[in-house]
Amino acid sequence: MVSTYIDLEVFRQNYSQALLSKEVTLRPNGVLPHMDLIYRSDAMSAVMDAALAVADADSAILLTGESGTGKEVVASFIHEQSKRGGHGMVAINCASLPESLLEAELFGYEKGAFTGASTAGKPGLIESAEGSTLFLDEINSMPMALQGKLLRVLETKQVKRIGSIKERTIDFRVIAATNADLASCVAKGTFRMDLYYRLNVIPLLIPPLRQRRDDIMPLCKFFLKKYFEQYGKLKILSNQAFETLKAYDWPGNVRELKNFIERLVVTGIFPDPYINNISPELFGQPYALTNQSGAAQTPGTQELRRIVNELKENQGNRAKTAEFLGISRRTLQYKLKKYKIETRLEPKVYVNSNLY
Repeated sequence: MVSTYIDLEVFRQNYSQALLSKEVTLRPNGVLPHMDLIYRSDAMSAVMDAALAVADADSAILLTGESGTGKEVVASFIHEQSKRGGHGMVAINCASLPESLLEAELFGYEKGAFTGASTAGKPGLIESAEGSTLFLDEINSMPMALQGKLLRVLETKQVKRIGSIKERTIDFRVIAATNADLASCVAKGTFRMDLYYRLNVIPLLIPPLRQRRDDIMPLCKFFLKKYFEQYGKLKILSNQAFETLKAYDWPGNVRELKNFIERLVVTGIFPDPYINNISPELFGQPYALTNQSGAAQTPGTQELRRIVNELKENQGNRAKTAEFLGISRRTLQYKLKKYKIETRLEPKVYVNSNLY
């Protein structure tokens, strides 16, 4: 009989302790790690040590790394361990809104500043970050016109609402994040060089999950506990099942792993609590990277198949598909156009006008 990674009886009696007691430890200075930051690898430990070392500084931080690596979680950890941790971190995804709405959200506006503006006006997120931290996710997506305006705010610590002549002094720290190479964006002319240097005071690179495979097992334990508590469904993975998960590259990183564990728990793929074997086909693409003829697939073919599989799994819902793939909706939209994928009537997915 294959030994289990989690003892069933201990799990039933005290699952919280059984799942997390070996993973949650005090850092050298006695600070308890952020509960969403579960890691064991040396690579992630080095990142978190660096994050803790700069938490109390007011310097700008630029978090880089692939989608789904946990940049916002790291930003939240830095904020909570800082002197500003008593105030909630203010966060916005710069790719989630068109330019006009993004400007209004960030800088705020006065009464009657534009058509549809609130009769009372509205403070922006920068003002709301007074005494706190402003987290700007996907900063590479910010339009050039707003980049210049943001740069001035960062340099002067003063913000002026749309339609106002009054400048307000704001005490805040900025943490920005991107999955793009900002230096390349600067070279291409899509990102301001001066803003890049203003944000890149303290750069922190979050490594992809495939470069920190030692984190996969504790993360799985954490998510199994999370979904056991949420859905009341017990799932126990064998060592063999864990090894299968550890061997996969997880292109969507921690977000993909989290969604995969949730799928295992809630979909009934495995009706029994004990899971001995996990077929790599469940990852959304064939484990053996070959097509039906046996020929090796190109990376583009692999990506196409994975996108189509996730679209089918989510019945054509693009928002859910992007989440499961660990990419933004804008990136998914680009890839749909690239591969000429159409989502017409759910759950049908069409590639090059043919049913896939």
